[in-house]
Amino acid sequence: MSEAARINHQIGYLLNTRPWKESSLLIDIFTQNYGKKTLIARSARKATSALRGILNPFTPISFSWFGKNSLLTLHQATWIGGQPMPQGIALLSAWYINELVFKLVPPDDPYPKLFEALKKSMLSLANDQDPSSQLRTFEWILLNELGLAPSILVDIHENPIEKDHLYLIEHESNLIPISFQQSNSKLMTISGETLININHENYTQEKTRLEARIFFQYLIEQHIPNNQIVSSQILKQLFQSTYQ
Repeated sequence: MSEAARINHQIGYLLNTRPWKESSLLIDIFTQNYGKKTLIARSARKATSALRGILNPFTPISFSWFGKNSLLTLHQATWIGGQPMPQGIALLSAWYINELVFKLVPPDDPYPKLFEALKKSMLSLANDQDPSSQLRTFEWILLNELGLAPSILVDIHENPIEKDHLYLIEHESNLIPISFQQSNSKLMTISGETLININHENYTQEKTRLEARIFFQYLIEQHIPNNQIVSSQILKQLFQSTYQ
């Protein structure tokens, strides 16, 4: 029988926890080199456990684990420090980002660009930077890295996106140019100006923030029904006019 593999000192973020047996936890983490993993944190729910003050979301943690196949056990977790916990609006935004990664990212495959986006977002949110821009930037990187987004550089005819054109969105298919006269409330559309701004990560305009939010959430909802993202519902209720 082969020996259990041991992985040491992997920087990652805690995505989710749930009870396991009498005093342990199953924890879902996201790391740069190993992607999303589920680990058994033995005795983590005991009052005397050293993990109780360490296994917190939204801040980087060094994880070490061992095991074979899908049965992995947390060996050590160390708080890295140097980053405060997000507060208020930023805390809800960080929770939303964690939910997206937990529910959309497949296990075991590394997504280094997505990990860096998560790391940057958590740091920015902890420092009270604009949550709306951080969410839109992260959503777009997530959708692209997972192959869930259409090209926003060219339309379905391979023509470059034009600033003053309107485009029809159909799931993950390439964007279809339509006239403004063809547009109606039943069609999911987006302006060329917004698509260009998304490509440049420019969310300074209110129109861009609104259209990008609708566009990204439409794509996300093809894979996660919106009522299954708890934090998204709260954010919509609280910050619909300002932060989303």
